Amino acid sequence: MLPWLEKHPLQALELSVEWPRLLAVVTWLVERPRPGIYLRQVDLPGVHNKFIETHRGVLAELLDLALPVDAVDIGKTGISQFPARYGFLDQLRGHFDHVVSFLMDRCDIGCACSHLGK
Repeated sequence: MLPWLEKHPLQALELSVEWPRLLAVVTWLVERPRPGIYLRQVDLPGVHNKFIETHRGVLAELLDLALPVDAVDIGKTGISQFPARYGFLDQLRGHFDHVVSFLMDRCDIGCACSHLGK
């Protein structure tokens, strides 16, 4: 964490009230790398998925420093790729898969709809 603090001292001060929760998220992921759950399922007191989403930029920098290399999918970049980069399930992809499954179950012409699942 020290390299981040040295690089971003003013931002560190601005986030002073958030540090306990930021560090709780980092510690949680260090103990559970690539958890395979949705962000909303992170079970930390006072930490909700909106907190994680709001602080994705800072968390990404901290997690890249704290996690082992094999726990970070470096091919996933940018804020929108945060869940996939650290092994969370993608909420939007989950909704899409649910819709495709629903349509496939009800499709009268199964072979015509089979391309939807790909």
